[in-house]
Amino acid sequence: MRIVRIHIDGFGKLHQFDLQLKEGMNLVIGANEAGKSTLHLFLRSMLYGADKKRRNGQTSAYESMRPWKDPHEYGGRLEIEEDDGSRWMIARNFDRAANDLEVIGITEKGRKTLSSEEGAAVLQRLLKNLSETAYVNTVSAGQLSAATERGMSQELRRYAANVSTTANPELNADRAIELLREEKKKLEASLDPEAAREYTGLVSAARKLEENLDRPEYENNILNITESGRRAEAAAEKLGEQLRNEDAAVQERQELLTKYGLGGRDLIEKTRAGVLQDYGRWQVLTEQLSHKRSPLSLLLIVIAVIFGALAWKFRAEYLFVIFLICAAGCLAAALMILYARSRTEDTKETLEEQLQEEFLRYTGSKELNEDTLHLFENRMYDLRKAAEELETARSRQGALQSEMDRLGEEQKENRTRLDQQREAKAKVEDGLRELNSMQAEAAALRRKLSTNELLRDRIEALDLAIETMEQLKDGIGSAVGTYINKEASRMVEGLTGGAYTSVNAGKQYNISLNSHDGMIPIESLSAGTADQVYLALRLATIRFITGEEDAVPLILDDSFALYDDDRLRKAVRFLAENYRGQILIFSCQHREEEALQEEGLPYHLIAI
Repeated sequence: MRIVRIHIDGFGKLHQFDLQLKEGMNLVIGANEAGKSTLHLFLRSMLYGADKKRRNGQTSAYESMRPWKDPHEYGGRLEIEEDDGSRWMIARNFDRAANDLEVIGITEKGRKTLSSEEGAAVLQRLLKNLSETAYVNTVSAGQLSAATERGMSQELRRYAANVSTTANPELNADRAIELLREEKKKLEASLDPEAAREYTGLVSAARKLEENLDRPEYENNILNITESGRRAEAAAEKLGEQLRNEDAAVQERQELLTKYGLGGRDLIEKTRAGVLQDYGRWQVLTEQLSHKRSPLSLLLIVIAVIFGALAWKFRAEYLFVIFLICAAGCLAAALMILYARSRTEDTKETLEEQLQEEFLRYTGSKELNEDTLHLFENRMYDLRKAAEELETARSRQGALQSEMDRLGEEQKENRTRLDQQREAKAKVEDGLRELNSMQAEAAALRRKLSTNELLRDRIEALDLAIETMEQLKDGIGSAVGTYINKEASRMVEGLTGGAYTSVNAGKQYNISLNSHDGMIPIESLSAGTADQVYLALRLATIRFITGEEDAVPLILDDSFALYDDDRLRKAVRFLAENYRGQILIFSCQHREEEALQEEGLPYHLIAI
């Protein structure tokens, strides 16, 4: 496969970044901190997903590469082309918690997005089923990680040992056998030899206790009483709601009656009758006082004056007394008539004040007329109706309270019955708790027995695995080692320009190189030569894993930093002539470009 185009929405410092690659050699040059390593990690993350694991307490690659500019634009796309012309787009949105992969097929007819399962299968096929570990240790290469020449030789020895025995740079057969034996010892220490005897005795005791505790009627009675209590509680809750509604109705009507100072229907009717009676009297008095003053009082006064004059005229005669009495009588009668009218006016005024006060209280108006009287009658009707409703609500309230009291007694009785049942079952429940404890202990022992069985099966499997690995290790190691040595030797010869003709990794993986002066141990080599061996082993391993078609792009990130100019020219020529797949070289210098130009090799230059 070939990577045709790279687009980064956001990854580390790279934002809306586009890059086009070509077949063959691609040289990506940029200064330090320009983003080459970020681009390298982006390619790995696009192919295998973002690495979210924290190592040694450090921030994970996923967290450290979250975009600086816009943290939510986290991802990008790769456009990939196969040898047969098939084209695919690999897209990932790392901001998603899961299912960040999207694989799209590109044809002349358009684009088709594959399902998650189909997309993952296509990507695995494009990578030739190369695992991420194998990818990092083969086609995705940087400098040899050790900092000293001695450290390089030790790392190279480990790498060669793992590849030669297992064809995987991260797997070591001897270490695997050792780990299997350690696991076997742990499993043997975990066996419990007393579990079977303890389980048999416990099961026998539990059966005897179970026979004594076989009394289901207690549980049934408790269930019935509990259910009865639930029903009573539900009914009480419903009645409580009804009672609260009646309380609200009583309060509302009581507040209305209290507002007017009326306690019930009798007082309302008495108030109504009194007001109507006063209104009638007021009307009569008003009618009486509507006439002019009576002429009788004036006539009586005139007559009294006449009789007074006569009495004065006949004052010396006996008629004086008669006329004087008649004058006094007429005057007294006139005064009584005037006094009676004054009392009537006072009474009317008093009635008016009382009626105005009553009308103002119940109607809001002081006007003494038929309209106000009608409003008063309506208000009295409403108050009488409220009083009747209050009496009805109080009656319902009393009935509901009685029912609540009855339910309370029923619940109290249920609680008493439950207490009696619990007391009666106390000893049985103690036995049941003991039985439960025994059953739990039996379950734990059954788990121990099952665990013992699984442990013995695993111990047998480990024995078989150890025996099989020991039998096959030498054969597999010989076959893999022969291929790796042969292929790596060919590549070392090309990389060193014939200075070294072969690589030999013995059974103890004492690596040595064959030169014109004889066999030279890896410890005696320079760091640059050790790095060449490291590259050769990587290329040999990838060809062993994926076949000899070089189907996965080879990525070299500052991998030639330890090479001198001569080694560098030989290395780029060797790669151009021997690696048939796409090559990406990341560098912060122009040495690789100069070497390619001096060797006359075609390449695609990309500056970032």
